[in-house]
Amino acid sequence: MQQPAASNPLDQLRDIHLPDAITWWPPAPGWWAVTLLAIIALFTTVYTLVKIHQKRRYRRLAIAELDQLSSEKNDAAELAEALTQLIRRTLKAADEGYDKQQSALTGDNLHEILKPELTDTQIHWITQGKYQANAEVPDTAALTAAVRQWIKGHKV
Repeated sequence: MQQPAASNPLDQLRDIHLPDAITWWPPAPGWWAVTLLAIIALFTTVYTLVKIHQKRRYRRLAIAELDQLSSEKNDAAELAEALTQLIRRTLKAADEGYDKQQSALTGDNLHEILKPELTDTQIHWITQGKYQANAEVPDTAALTAAVRQWIKGHKV
């Protein structure tokens, strides 16, 4: 007896069932964590930049006042007095713990604070120029540029 022709066993198999395509939404929990960390980092950066901007506000105001002084003051004694007051107010604004004794800075103390940016002649003129009738006036453009540089870079 002859057996009937066997059909191909592979023909009896069903096709592979493919899973649904992977979608981009909703993301996996790890991506939620990464997104949350990115948002926290963004807010922290913005907050820090705003605080730095607010902290440096006194410098911008002092530079604006310096520009105004350099254009308004023609008398050397008035300019010396105005620059001394501006420097003291800048120091006071920079440090809230600045006490009244330090606001009366004169002579050597003020010289040490201004020394990194201003020359000895400029410092002497700022501190003593208002008391001398015929004081030799240094180049006011260089002086205001040096005071501007001090305002921008001083550390308290």
